[in-house]
Amino acid sequence: MKYLRLVIATLLIPATLTFAHGEHRPGPHGGEIRMPGSFHTEVVSPTPTTFQVYILGVQFEDRPPQGWTVSSSYDGSPATCERTRSSFSCRLKTGSLRAPGMLEIKVTRGNKESTANYETPLKF
Repeated sequence: MKYLRLVIATLLIPATLTFAHGEHRPGPHGGEIRMPGSFHTEVVSPTPTTFQVYILGVQFEDRPPQGWTVSSSYDGSPATCERTRSSFSCRLKTGSLRAPGMLEIKVTRGNKESTANYETPLKF
């Protein structure tokens, strides 16, 4: 019986950690969330070749993008990202976020860089 409890606990821990970071539901802007550091990133893709990257706090509150930089690539091909008042607006040079692939978001603040990976197509 103790062995069965250990197996069940081992299987549930990864799912619990994922849910603790909010990756199981849409973020405040309706996008997919990752936690690459002491903050969250949220990606919203209104079209197959454009997407917004929002920087969120630990409680999913918006953080102003000033002081942050974002760079991105999709399946190894760089995307262009520009800071707006509330997020980063990005555009793919090649590919489609509606197709299977990997979107990599690099977020830098000061000298600290964190990476969030999103499998595409996005869930939300």
